[in-house]
Amino acid sequence: MKLKASYLILLFTVLFTTVVSAQVDRRVGQGQYKRNPPKHEKIDFAEESANYFEKELKLDAFQKAAMKNIFADEKEAITAIGDDKDMTVMEKKDKMREVSQRIQKKVLPLLSKEQAVKYNEIEEARKF
Repeated sequence: MKLKASYLILLFTVLFTTVVSAQVDRRVGQGQYKRNPPKHEKIDFAEESANYFEKELKLDAFQKAAMKNIFADEKEAITAIGDDKDMTVMEKKDKMREVSQRIQKKVLPLLSKEQAVKYNEIEEARKF
């Protein structure tokens, strides 16, 4: 009987120590503090810009669609300027200013007078 009791105690000791040790992660090292990198979603420049101006200028559906098309047309030029490694910062600013002026010339005829004033204020605030 003593032999069975000692085997039972040994069995319970082994079971409980493995269960307890399995629940606690006691590692110390690099993996302990590693965070998952944030997932960056591709953002559509034309859609985001149209949504922004829709909220700021209270655009109707036609104006929003037209602005989205304008931004989509100029998206390639903007991307090319950003990706060009040979241009200096000043050259990039000049090119971006030109693109911004082209966009402005296309957008202003779509807007009412109040919207045009507000659009010009927004553009002035974010000058290159």
